[in-house]
Amino acid sequence: MLLITLGEISGIGPEIVLKAIRYFSPKNIKIIGSKGVLEKTIKKLKIKIDYEPYLLELLKDIDFQFGKPTKDTAYYALNSLEIAVSLIKEKKYFGVITAPICKENLRKVGFKYPGHTEFFAQSFNIKKYSLLAYTKYFKVAFVTLHLPLANVKKELNAKKIYDTAFLLYQFLSKIENIRNPRILFFSFNPHLFEFSLGEEELIKRAIKELAKFPGYYDIKPADALPYLLGNYDGYVALYHDQGMIPAKLLSEGKGVNITLGLPFIRTSPLHGVGLDIAGKNQADEKSMIRAIELALKWYKKYKTI
Repeated sequence: MLLITLGEISGIGPEIVLKAIRYFSPKNIKIIGSKGVLEKTIKKLKIKIDYEPYLLELLKDIDFQFGKPTKDTAYYALNSLEIAVSLIKEKKYFGVITAPICKENLRKVGFKYPGHTEFFAQSFNIKKYSLLAYTKYFKVAFVTLHLPLANVKKELNAKKIYDTAFLLYQFLSKIENIRNPRILFFSFNPHLFEFSLGEEELIKRAIKELAKFPGYYDIKPADALPYLLGNYDGYVALYHDQGMIPAKLLSEGKGVNITLGLPFIRTSPLHGVGLDIAGKNQADEKSMIRAIELALKWYKKYKTI
């Protein structure tokens, strides 16, 4: 059985969760939350959903307004994540699907992590981890994620690039069942080596190590993607926008984030908190549905990698 967190409840998290659970059995998924928050969402959206069989009422109700994050809503999101960690460590649940959090709001209550990925990795003392943005046609793992662009270069080294690529290799070969996966690395600089200041040499060193495992590995500039799409099983991006922009463009509204390296499955929708449309019944639940589908499909296999 898997857990679902509501994320920033003043955003679209409760809405997409409520809309998505209708497609799944309560025997397989449980929501960490409270009745008041879900009731308020249902009333505001004017929808009818029987959520009670899905609910683990482990949080206290709070007063909140849609579109207006507060410290109370930040604590609600943080407490739900902490509960998820405890339940997974107790082996009562085998993974978690997370609705989007408001990182800026969470920082107001001492949340020191750039996002879910880093929070779960540190909670389980995982040193090697990466975010994978997963879409039907494009699957990309990130060497660095939530960093200012000016800080990316000093965080890059051959080992970190290799570690990310190896996590992607494991995912493709063991979860996706792809023999000899084809992996493409995006170059750090435009035009590959033409403007390189040594960053591409780091990638070449990582590829040399990865070549010990059966597959095909290459490096190309990111702007070549339109011509290369479909020729590779997975991609390695060196920084956030390099991989996230094409992932979102190619997601067809069904993109999913997956944290690689954890001893359990963790997925989430490939979008943000949507404060501007919160409470308006405008949020599309397709990405959340896909996040739940993939988590349920993979969680047993994921424990083995």
